[in-house]
Amino acid sequence: PQAKNHVLGHHCRKCVADNKRQLFHRVPLRKKIRISNSYKNWRKFIFERDNYKCVLCDKSGKLHADHIKPFSIIMDEYKIDTLEKALDCQELWDVNNGRTLCIKCHKNTDTYGSSCKKNYKLNLEQCQLKLT
Repeated sequence: PQAKNHVLGHHCRKCVADNKRQLFHRVPLRKKIRISNSYKNWRKFIFERDNYKCVLCDKSGKLHADHIKPFSIIMDEYKIDTLEKALDCQELWDVNNGRTLCIKCHKNTDTYGSSCKKNYKLNLEQCQLKLT
């Protein structure tokens, strides 16, 4: 909230800082995680380790850092509902659970997009059935 004597559209340091905090609270948790330094560092490590090439087709260009065990599954399993919980979750930042994919290969995975949870759980069940 702005102080009584402040004019609409002013830019004093306190109000600018307050506005940034208010805007950050409106940002969805997934977005907060993806703009965090931890995520940026994890992503950079994955790209560097994989030489900025898709591990499936060896192409470079527009790339995604993909969680092999999906980001959303990890979020659910660890009941992550705050940025602090996300930053403390070791599995979310495990570089062995990351790989570099081009957009085309990423879209062709079972763990891409909105069907990710359903497909991941089905595949996990099928793997467990094969083991028994």
